[in-house]
Amino acid sequence: MKGAERRLRQEHAREVRELRSSINVLAQQVQLLTLENQRLSKAADGSDRVTRIDRR
Repeated sequence: MKGAERRLRQEHAREVRELRSSINVLAQQVQLLTLENQRLSKAADGSDRVTRIDRR
């Protein structure tokens, strides 16, 4: 019984490590996309060739 419990704890710990790693990667991707979105928004605001159309 103790061996099975130990294996479950190890598996759980591994899953937690993997999930934390995934969270970090996803957070970095969100940050990168946010910065890119800001850059593109600023570029569009400064361009005379872009005509904004109001959505209704």
